[in-house]
Amino acid sequence: VPTNLRGFEPVHDGRCVTLFSASNYCGTTGNFGGVIIFEANLSFEIQEYMAPSLEEIQMLHSETCAATQKVFLQTRIKYLEMQAKRQHRRTAAARMNEQIIEKICKMICEKKTDLWWCFFNMGAESGRVTPAQWREACANVLGRNFPWVYLMKRLHVVEEDGYVYYNEFLNRYRVEFRPPKCKHLNWRRECIARVFESIMSADLSLKETLMLFDRNCDGTVSFREFNELITELDVGLSEPQVRILMRLITASPAFNAAAGSIDVAEFLGRFRVVYSHVINDDKRSVPWLQRALHCIGKAILADKAEAANRHYEQQRQDGNLGPDLNTRRRSSAVRAVALFQKFKDYNEGGDGYLSYADFVTGIKRLTIDEEELGFALTDEHLYKVAEAVDTTGSKRINYLEFLQAFHVVDSNSNNSAAEELWGQICTAIFQHKSSIRRALHQFDPDMTGKVDSEDFRSALVTVNTVLSRTEAPLTEEQIDQLVNTMDLNNEGMVEYEEFLDSFSPVDTFFLQPGGEDEPSKTSNGPQNGKETLEETDASPTDNEVASNSRRFTLSSTLSQSA
Repeated sequence: VPTNLRGFEPVHDGRCVTLFSASNYCGTTGNFGGVIIFEANLSFEIQEYMAPSLEEIQMLHSETCAATQKVFLQTRIKYLEMQAKRQHRRTAAARMNEQIIEKICKMICEKKTDLWWCFFNMGAESGRVTPAQWREACANVLGRNFPWVYLMKRLHVVEEDGYVYYNEFLNRYRVEFRPPKCKHLNWRRECIARVFESIMSADLSLKETLMLFDRNCDGTVSFREFNELITELDVGLSEPQVRILMRLITASPAFNAAAGSIDVAEFLGRFRVVYSHVINDDKRSVPWLQRALHCIGKAILADKAEAANRHYEQQRQDGNLGPDLNTRRRSSAVRAVALFQKFKDYNEGGDGYLSYADFVTGIKRLTIDEEELGFALTDEHLYKVAEAVDTTGSKRINYLEFLQAFHVVDSNSNNSAAEELWGQICTAIFQHKSSIRRALHQFDPDMTGKVDSEDFRSALVTVNTVLSRTEAPLTEEQIDQLVNTMDLNNEGMVEYEEFLDSFSPVDTFFLQPGGEDEPSKTSNGPQNGKETLEETDASPTDNEVASNSRRFTLSSTLSQSA
């Protein structure tokens, strides 16, 4: 221990310096420690340090750890704050992008027709536009404040060939009606059925049907002719719905953009009835009849190319060439044209109608696959088929009935007239949902979300009256159909909040497959090769349980024979 308790002790007149380490000798005494720091010229400096007591060491250690932890926490807090800000910016940006996508989806659903006309004026001949044209059209119709370059990539609108096919793009967007527990589904069927039944039920001859649409008898249907017809006929369509029908015609590959018209046979095929309609009450959907229609339809269309060629050859002789014949032969319109020609072939009397005898004679010329059918078709069977095809009950078959029964409906097609018209109705209700809700609140002051059916109808009629004819969500007939098919709760009331919340815009491009309704499949028939003509009740499908009407699908069962 240094005598002076310092960290060093000089001896021999300063010629020797002893350095000590700091120690507290277990707390009994203590001395400093020392170090010598030499400079380059060998001069030196002695520095001392001390060894504190254990209590002081513990206190200093605690203070040092606390100070270190404080610095660490401050650094960590700043880091976490920066991370949170970055995450918030990313989340906010993602949320904003999703809100933009939802807004765009809603706007496209509401302005689909305007957007289509803008695209059509840019690429009427090809059905496609460039990415620059797509951005320009969207900016003109939907607004210039959206990031269209980003949205073009985000929405995956450009195909591999570098073009945007605007019909496919627009068909992605629709307002869907998804009521809980599958309520009110009958309304969709009833709402669309009226559009076509007014023409079919008129029971016109083939010549009258052609003259109804082709008023100047040039073999084609123009915009003007179609618009005049729809305006004159009471088909239960609002003006926006009429414009949709016109848009669908121009979207057809058979449309001649240069001439502004479409071949009348192809037009009627496109205008065909694509819904399950109500037949006579004394007829019921029986399995053998469905299979017979399916097999007969396949046999009729077995030589569809040859039958269509005969029609086009007659058109060429009459000077109505229209689009290139080779293009026509590759188009889906060949089926409709073939049926048009076959109807004329079967019409023995030339009066534009098929008598039951004409129908039976024509079908007996065909080669029916009786193995697939499951039994041998007799004349009695064929007369029963003729009665089923004759939905008007006139004891004869008009062309539209024939077309409806045997036109093969493309099961992959999502842009049929019925789908588009139904989409417009859903879009109109969604667009005016707030106005409809406010009108319903007048009959529901306690905001229970329920009104009786008559008040529900009055509210919808009031909204239609207030809005202009071009903006009215529904026609009065569609309102009546809705009220008549609404499912009521246990109290006999309409739960309107539930109904209004069932409409939502979607982009089907981002939907997972397998969620769409699929057409019901029919049985392959008995194994013993025999079939009775007795009409028995068929088991209803899931979609038919809610309906009290007897329904019979004449065309959907043919979808697999395309």
